Amino acid sequence: MNKITKLIKSDSNPEVKLPSAAGRASWAKADKYLCRLSVLVFLALVLFLLLAPRLWGLTFVTIMGGSMDPALPAGSIAVVQFVDNRDVGVGDVIAFSPEKEQNAVIVTHRVVEILDLDNVLTFQTKGDNNKEPDRNAVTSANVIGRVRFHIPLGGYIIHFIKQPLGYGLLICLPVIVIILLELKNIREQIHSAKKKGAARTQL
Repeated sequence: MNKITKLIKSDSNPEVKLPSAAGRASWAKADKYLCRLSVLVFLALVLFLLLAPRLWGLTFVTIMGGSMDPALPAGSIAVVQFVDNRDVGVGDVIAFSPEKEQNAVIVTHRVVEILDLDNVLTFQTKGDNNKEPDRNAVTSANVIGRVRFHIPLGGYIIHFIKQPLGYGLLICLPVIVIILLELKNIREQIHSAKKKGAARTQL
């Protein structure tokens, strides 16, 4: 009798369709793959930031101000590559240190003029948002390299990783996410097995 009642109800509402188990499973798989992909992308970015200086001789400069916005927005990371100073041209964005101290601030500004002062190659620089060029020209000895590209918001990631909490999460977070995904998968398999067992018992 109950089976007949269910059939009548389903026939009287043909437009109402409940999501199938296959549809729910496909969404669960997509969600799992997206989570894993996010973790892999994050790890790839971190590995690039850690290994690039040794493998390709790149330098990373965190952009703190807005003098080069929007070319280099605040909070981004400028990826700087060493080049011969003779290859630097007007319009290039270079990274340089105005002072020779070890922990001196690194500036990234655009070259607006190239000078030869007393047989020393010198670059006049200017921030894109600054009205006037920089007060002092940059000598070739103070040039670190030319900016190749930038990573938006990368500076915030580097700053966070340098903190104890950020470094701990960098090590533990991917492992925790993978464990949680596997536990979720195991729980779904157990739940599915219980449903199949209950269905067989009813038969």
